[in-house]
Amino acid sequence: MGLILLIASRILNLGVLVEIQIQCPHCGEVFTSMADTSQGDYSTIEDCEVCCAPMNIEVICEPGRVEEVRVSLA
Repeated sequence: MGLILLIASRILNLGVLVEIQIQCPHCGEVFTSMADTSQGDYSTIEDCEVCCAPMNIEVICEPGRVEEVRVSLA
C-alpha cells in the first residue's frame, strides 16, 4: 500500500497529473477531473459524476500540459 502512495506522490511531483474541467454532454453539469498526461494523447469512457451517464473523453496533451479536452456521448 505504501508503494501505491509513493507512486501517486511521485506522479504528482512530476506534474503529469493535470486538473481539467469536463461538461457532461447528457446533463450539462461541469465537474473537475484529473488527466494523466504522462503517456500523451488518450481517450477513455467515464460515467458522469452527476447523472451517471457514460461519456467519451478525449484528452490531447503532452507531459504536464493539456491542450484540448473533447467530450462526447458514449
